[in-house]
Amino acid sequence: MILIDAGTSYAKILENGELRVLRTEAVPEGLRADRATGHNAARFSSVVVNELVALVRGGTALVPEEEFTLVDVGARDMKVVRVAGGALRSCDWNDSCGALCGFGLELLGRQYGLDWTRLPPAQESLRVACGIFAFAEMFDLIASGTPVDRAAARFVRGLAEHIHGFAGRPSRFYLSGGLVENPLFLVSFDADVRPLGRAVLLEGLKVAAHPA
Repeated sequence: MILIDAGTSYAKILENGELRVLRTEAVPEGLRADRATGHNAARFSSVVVNELVALVRGGTALVPEEEFTLVDVGARDMKVVRVAGGALRSCDWNDSCGALCGFGLELLGRQYGLDWTRLPPAQESLRVACGIFAFAEMFDLIASGTPVDRAAARFVRGLAEHIHGFAGRPSRFYLSGGLVENPLFLVSFDADVRPLGRAVLLEGLKVAAHPA
């Protein structure tokens, strides 16, 4: 069985128990999945599962508590689900900007050659409600003499604050998506953040493929 979470920037492919993470444009031509989710899901499968459905099912399979908040941060969007008693209680989805989310940090890292594993968290943040305006504010800081790594760390903290606010500012929540692999991002939250990895939606597809 082949399952794929085909996001805007990256595709996560689970085939015969083996996980591969590729740039979406690098997915082999002709690959057809049994089930798919994500922004580009329809390109790779005729059976498409809504991302929020996959997120809830995947989170329920992976999180030990019966009541939890789970935030999924993608390249350009973010989704939040709140589960209690094994059932969805509320959800929200910013699918237009999300302050550029993972794509914004990827751009920064490439432009300035940043090593996210070596940067300490910032104590101050930038106001990240719109990615374009936040970038402009960060570039102004750099132009005024703030070191690039410090300005970038403030951008990351602002992004974390924006995501935390979008989730309703829980004291503890679970996090999924590619940004869980960015250590600076994880320590920039004023909350107990528990990363689940970037294959949570694939876990949800497993449940969809083998319903109880």
